[in-house]
Amino acid sequence: MLEVALKCQKAFERYEEEDCKYSQYFLDEKGGKKKFGPPTKNDWANASRFVDFLRSFYQATLKFSATKTVTSNCFYLELCEILNLLKKLAITNDSLLLDMVSKMKKFFDKYWGNLDNTNLLLYVDAVLDPRYKLGYIKYCLSCFYDASTVTTFILKTCIPQSSTSFTPSNTFQNSLLSEFMRQKEQSTFDESLNEIDRYLADESVNPLTPSFDTLFWW
Repeated sequence: MLEVALKCQKAFERYEEEDCKYSQYFLDEKGGKKKFGPPTKNDWANASRFVDFLRSFYQATLKFSATKTVTSNCFYLELCEILNLLKKLAITNDSLLLDMVSKMKKFFDKYWGNLDNTNLLLYVDAVLDPRYKLGYIKYCLSCFYDASTVTTFILKTCIPQSSTSFTPSNTFQNSLLSEFMRQKEQSTFDESLNEIDRYLADESVNPLTPSFDTLFWW
């Protein structure tokens, strides 16, 4: 709704300049209370910032709620992108967004902050997506948890070890995937010993492949 309203910003501004009744409407009280409006330049600027911030959540919601495509393989990956965004904005100087981010981070940690409480099928589904496999899972874990926590979790869940390692970025990227792909180009894989190792070590499908169908690939 905010995104649609922003497209009408100039229309509202012109309306305020040319129609005196428009401004007068907001000066009148209703039920003893002053009406809100008209929107100021600061209001429009705030709306624009909220649109940029909320767009990631909207896009993730569309992926989660899709009915004609597989969604389980992207669930964990989208959660990581959301966490990446929250952590990036947690160090911003924007007080307007900082308060909202702080509250959202508390809710996120409540449900997803503890690795032991996470449904392991989320990782299995992501690993079975030939675009990401095991490397991206490990990279995401290393971005948000310390090395000892990641190692303990991997051993506990029996996630296969590999000689390929990725370095978590100190500054949060606009996209975890872009940084992962950059590092992946510089990595090498050992020769596979069995079918599972071969799948994990084989070159992944390009994550940017349009309209990729995971089930059809298998």
